[in-house]
Amino acid sequence: MITRGIDTTTTALKWALNELIHHLEIMRKAQEELHKVVGRNRLVLESNLHNLPYLHAIVKENFHLHLPLPILLPHVNSKYTQILNYKIPTNTNVIVNIWAIGHDLNAWKKPLEFNPDQFSSSNINVKELNYNL
Repeated sequence: MITRGIDTTTTALKWALNELIHHLEIMRKAQEELHKVVGRNRLVLESNLHNLPYLHAIVKENFHLHLPLPILLPHVNSKYTQILNYKIPTNTNVIVNIWAIGHDLNAWKKPLEFNPDQFSSSNINVKELNYNL
């Protein structure tokens, strides 16, 4: 259990650093925000986080592109549901491919491009259940 929890966190961090290394203009913008809010001579504190919206946008975009789990664990719907033309009876096992949703050309302008700006004005909280993310 501990290894699984650590692995998803380290994988997310590796992907975020990889994207920043390959998008230096985004990294510079994040550094400028950090220097402005935190300064250059001290560590980031949790109390600083609410003043770092671009850093939040980078985290959201990283989750959008590089999910820790591309397919959600099976869920069971508690009541009859119809989504578009699909009828899903009560107690049906449902497996959601969230990778496909996050890379859908009909839902995202450029789903394969690392672009935190698409989340910069978003109030989506990564700690809550939010289908837009």
